[in-house]
Amino acid sequence: MNIQSLDSVEVVYVDERAASKVTGFSPITFQQWRSRGAGGPPYYKPGGKKVLYKLDELIEWVQQARFVPAATKLTKARS
Repeated sequence: MNIQSLDSVEVVYVDERAASKVTGFSPITFQQWRSRGAGGPPYYKPGGKKVLYKLDELIEWVQQARFVPAATKLTKARS
């Protein structure tokens, strides 16, 4: 891999505050998930202090919780 190929790689990490805005969960909720070691999106702690979330993983985590109400399924099936 050469340096030029790294220019096309865009990885975005966000802090807890930005993750809160993306998901609608409070920073305290993120802290509780981490302290319990269960629930919440994957996170990174480079240097052992600051907590970061990879934006595409955060969005994927939210999308995994998608539910489609049965009434919506019926309405689309009749169309």
